[in-house]
This record gives sequence, C-alpha cells and structure tokens, in this order.
Amino acid sequence: MLITEDEAKEVHRSLKIAAGIFKHLKESHIPKLITPAEKGRDLESRLIEAYVIQCQAEAQEVTIARAIELKHAPGLIAALAYETANFYQKAVYAKAEALCKEYGETKGPGPTVKPSGHLFFRKLGTLVKNTLEKCQRENGFIYFQKIPTEAPQLELKANYGLVEPVPFEFPPTSAQWTPETLAAFDLTKRPKDDSTKPKPEEEVKPVKEPDIKPQKDTGCYIS
Repeated sequence: MLITEDEAKEVHRSLKIAAGIFKHLKESHIPKLITPAEKGRDLESRLIEAYVIQCQAEAQEVTIARAIELKHAPGLIAALAYETANFYQKAVYAKAEALCKEYGETKGPGPTVKPSGHLFFRKLGTLVKNTLEKCQRENGFIYFQKIPTEAPQLELKANYGLVEPVPFEFPPTSAQWTPETLAAFDLTKRPKDDSTKPKPEEEVKPVKEPDIKPQKDTGCYIS
C-alpha cells in the first residue's frame, strides 16, 4: 500500500515529536523520580534512549524513501542509509536477544523463565527475516538490480536529512496548582500510620424472631 506525500510528512513529523517527548522525559523528569526505575521497566534510562533512537531511525527511513523517489544523489542516499543503520545498531535487538538467551541458561531460581522466547523476539525477528527475504526475492524476479562486487567510494557522513528530536516542553502549569496544592501530593510526608487498614468487624448481635403462634381457624378450606 502506497502512502501519499502528506501522509509521509505526517509520519515524519509525528516520529520527531515522539523522539522529543521521550528525550524530554529522560533528561528532565525521570531523574527526579523518588524511586529510580528498575532495570527492564519502561522508564529505565536505556529503554527510553532506545525509544528515542528508534523514532529517529524510523523518521529517517521516510527521508530515505523520499530521497530515492526524487532521485537524489546516490552519495546522499548512501550516507542517510548508513546513519540510519547505525541508529538501528544502537537500539539492541541482537544484543537483547543474546542477553535473554544467556539469562535463560543461567542456573538459579526461575529456571522455567525463557525471555528469549517472548512474543517480541518471535514476532519481530520473523518480521525482519521475512522482509529481507521478500526484498531479495522481488529483486531477483522483478528489479534485477545486481549487488556490485565492489562498493564505490562514498562519503558516508550525512550532512543533510538527519533527524533531530523536536524539543518538547509541557504546557504552563495551571494557576490552580498552588504550592499548597502541590504539597498535598508529597508522598515523603505522608503519615506513618497506615489508615487504609481494614477496620475490625463489629460483633453481629443475634436478632430475636417474633413468636408467631399457629392459629386454628385460618380461613382456608379444601374443597
């Protein structure tokens, strides 16, 4: 399915904005957490950095596709592809897979845990492999573009088209958030006694049932 130029621009812009949001969180807010993010959690510094890099790399893919479509100089396209490949090398699929396999082979508690068999690896790895095979297959049957035995000397330092995260700032704080209001959310000053403990159940007193005496004449007849 081909996307329009406007759609490509929207994707490109959105990815740059996303990269800026992740970068802003990493630099300005996550370091202020009272409890540091645990390893492997979404707010861990390494994961946030991977999100930034991935957004930049995907945005540069749009740039490369546009450059190819407009028949820009091969040197520019090669430099952009090289820089984008370096981004993906930093975003640790192969490294993560190797570490997960090593973890699964480590002796100790939790021997049944196999992170390398997680859906992330089963799905993404297969997708990458299938995409590569499809490109090779279509090139062999349709495009017939031979890979040169020797690559020409190209300048692989891109000076144009590189993606930088869009600077992000939260909107100004509402006037309703006074210092007194914010102080009420300070978790370090909460009372030591836990008032959320359930109260002991009250004793249930027996209820005296009324003494109903049977009546001889009930007014009911059987015909």
